Amino acid sequence: FAFVHGDELLVSGGIVLADPEAAIPATDRTLYSICSISKLFTSIAIMQQRDAGTLGLDDALAQHLPWFAALTDDHPGDEPLSIRRVLTHSAGLPRESDFPYWAGPDFDFPTVEQMIERLGTQLGGGDAVAVVEP
Repeated sequence: FAFVHGDELLVSGGIVLADPEAAIPATDRTLYSICSISKLFTSIAIMQQRDAGTLGLDDALAQHLPWFAALTDDHPGDEPLSIRRVLTHSAGLPRESDFPYWAGPDFDFPTVEQMIERLGTQLGGGDAVAVVEP
C-alpha cells in the first residue's frame, strides 16, 4: 500500500505475505503484476492524445504503429483496424498473449519484436489476425 498526497509519499508498506508458501512478507518494494489494469492506463493516455488533437479514434492503427501495416484482419469486410476498435475490444486481436510472461517472479517479458511476430500466428477469442509480412 501507499498513501500519496500531491507528489509526496506519506507512508508505504506491505500487508500479509507476498509469497505464502515461502512465508515471505509483502513490503513496499514487492512487485505485483497489474495485468488488465494496464488497459485503463492505456485508454486514458489515448483519450488524452485525442483531446490534444494528436490522434483520432477512427485513425488506422498503422497510422500510429507502422508495424501494424503488416497485419491483416481475417474479416476484411469489417471496419478497418482502428484505435476505436482496439479500445472497444472489437479489432479482432487475440484475447490473451500466448507468452507466459505472468508466470513467476523471474519471467522474461517478450520484446516488441517477439510480440509482433507471435501476434500473427496466435489465435484467440474472436477474429484472428495474421502477419502477412515480417
